[in-house]
Amino acid sequence: MSDPAAAEAVTEDLRPPAYVQESHLRTVRTVREDGLFVPTRLGAAFDMPGAADLDVLQEALCRWTLRHETLRSGFRWDDDEGRAEERAPISSYVDFCGIEQADADRIDDTHAIVARWREFINRCDGRLPNFPVDLGLDPSGKLPTQKLMREMLVDADDAAAFESYCRPYGGSPAGVLAATGLIVHRIGGEPVYRTVVPFHTRVKSRWLDSVGWYVGGAPVEITTERPAGFRSVLEQVRAALRANMPLAHVPIARVLRLLGAGFRPTSPDLYSIVSFIDSRATPGSADWPEQKAYGLIRVSYGDQVCVWTTRLHEGLQFASRYPDTDIAYENMRRYVEQLRDAIVTVARQGPDVCL
Repeated sequence: MSDPAAAEAVTEDLRPPAYVQESHLRTVRTVREDGLFVPTRLGAAFDMPGAADLDVLQEALCRWTLRHETLRSGFRWDDDEGRAEERAPISSYVDFCGIEQADADRIDDTHAIVARWREFINRCDGRLPNFPVDLGLDPSGKLPTQKLMREMLVDADDAAAFESYCRPYGGSPAGVLAATGLIVHRIGGEPVYRTVVPFHTRVKSRWLDSVGWYVGGAPVEITTERPAGFRSVLEQVRAALRANMPLAHVPIARVLRLLGAGFRPTSPDLYSIVSFIDSRATPGSADWPEQKAYGLIRVSYGDQVCVWTTRLHEGLQFASRYPDTDIAYENMRRYVEQLRDAIVTVARQGPDVCL
């Protein structure tokens, strides 16, 4: 809502925000209190032939916004409580937020999922994991600015072959995680690769067509010291993903709250991620190259590395934001080149190779 007066007049909706929304709002407020004003947006850009009819575009955006009430919702602070502002029909993201929070609020600090997160964080020296390579950060310095790295990793043929070999172990997402674990061990020397893996939380069909932030995270650990081969690491990844996937359905923000007050956010990204998404089923995705379509990723301030790998019709794409230091750039370039080499090697030789 762009009109503050109109927003204040909206009847309060008792359904709460999702934990991921609340965590995001609290993090933004906290880093702003530290003097950082970080852009908070997602976007996309693409070219289409013909002249723009602004009336038609306005109508399409209006219909889309009216269809999804989460796009028509907003929040206001009520003392220290991230309150929703609008009532909406069933099968909406706002309904999902209330259901998710009600389920999560039944969990206390004795729950098995909380215990598993506690153990994971303890093995990360009491912190959520960052990318385990030297990023050239000054622990006592200000939060660094970020850089964007984006490029195609491999073409469609190599992406398909890599997916085929990795399919028994969880497909390309497992393959990218396995390769990443081996590569960061080679670069940074850590014997165990720990990360938080994003999973979608659309566990029921009623949410499939709903617009919203249906994402949770689960911890994953991979032993990468002296592996017998790529296949053995893939087997580890498969086991870790199967064992830990249920953890993604309890919002990490709820878990951190139960673990105590030691997780005051100091960066817009709470932890490092390596994400994978296959966008080929998206209607119109085959036309994206001709339309020069691409995502607009926030790049502002942060000391974490966030990596997104996206399967497109034309191949596998890599994108990352990382701290803008010379050392981080050098090590991220090493990571990208070795990830490309690993995917090509597995695609052409099979998963029994030693990377």
